[in-house]
Amino acid sequence: MIDLTASDATKLRDILQFMSKDLKNRAAITELSDKASVGDRAAYDRLRLASVIGSNRLYAEAETRRIESLWISLSVMGDFRISDQFKKSESAMTACELLTALRHSDWRVRARASIILGRDQSHWGPELLPALILAIKDESHLEALKWHSITLAKLLGLQDTPVFLNADYAFGLVSSNGEAIKSRLLHHQSCPDIK
Repeated sequence: MIDLTASDATKLRDILQFMSKDLKNRAAITELSDKASVGDRAAYDRLRLASVIGSNRLYAEAETRRIESLWISLSVMGDFRISDQFKKSESAMTACELLTALRHSDWRVRARASIILGRDQSHWGPELLPALILAIKDESHLEALKWHSITLAKLLGLQDTPVFLNADYAFGLVSSNGEAIKSRLLHHQSCPDIK
């Protein structure tokens, strides 16, 4: 049997409480990571926050990087096409219809709209920048967020951008690079009905 002084017992209790709290925090990080791995944007955002201010910052940062690597290389959309929802071929969709699709309830429609918008510069009208920033701000699924971010980076002519942009960062990119693309956007027809 070990004889502990009151001070030793207090130290041991504090260590055990810290270890218990640390294990609970790691379990919470693992749970967030599991949710983010199936596309949950809110879980990913909380995981990113934990990598900055949590007691398990390194573990949370490693999990954040793992999720980002997963979604860089992964696409869960399969052969999904917008035409499945709109009864119109993707090539026949106008820029205005695609911008409206960025607000659709189905994340696959939002992601596919961003892919098409990023691929075809004829759709790059004056509403695209604010529509993409809003899409990045409001997006709930990581697959769609990835495509919104990639499309914004293409629009701005940027190569090295974070995998998933947040709205503040996206707005900053647009503010610092907006003049460079303004002339490309102004000659396109505007969409009066975009909400």
